[in-house]
Amino acid sequence: MTDWRAREWEEFGRIDPYFGVLAQPQFHSTALDASSRAEFFELGAAEIRDTLDTMRQLVGGDFRIERALDFGCGVGRLTIPLAKACTTVIGVDASAAMLDEARRNCDDAGATNVELTLSRPCLAGIEGSFDFVHSYIVFQHIPTAVGYELLESILERLSPRGGGMLHFTYARN
Repeated sequence: MTDWRAREWEEFGRIDPYFGVLAQPQFHSTALDASSRAEFFELGAAEIRDTLDTMRQLVGGDFRIERALDFGCGVGRLTIPLAKACTTVIGVDASAAMLDEARRNCDDAGATNVELTLSRPCLAGIEGSFDFVHSYIVFQHIPTAVGYELLESILERLSPRGGGMLHFTYARN
């Protein structure tokens, strides 16, 4: 496990995993019901649809994904729709509790082509290249020095003709 706030993310994963991913009142564990849970996952599906549409606009409509990396996968909100768009998805997160919830969600969704793994420095243990790398609302939680190291590790795993969408917060207002 990485040392950047890992205990805090583990706590989120145990007591309030959906709110830990999207800090909106309806996703608090005390408010989460079937309707808000469905909304949570539909927001993820829409995000991936928009992301892949943008990728196809940028690189061509024939852009195909065999292997994808979802860095900061949380409970699988984006991993599951990615699994529908490619052959294999590797989901990485700093919290084992989040990964446990992601596994349950992937199983419930029938996403059998997902591998989940705990984040380690420099993404140690993650082998091979990826056609698509993705990270959304994750790097904002990572200290800059660690973030640069992880970014470099992600980009090193991007296949020569691959692409990705990585979200970074660069200012506060």
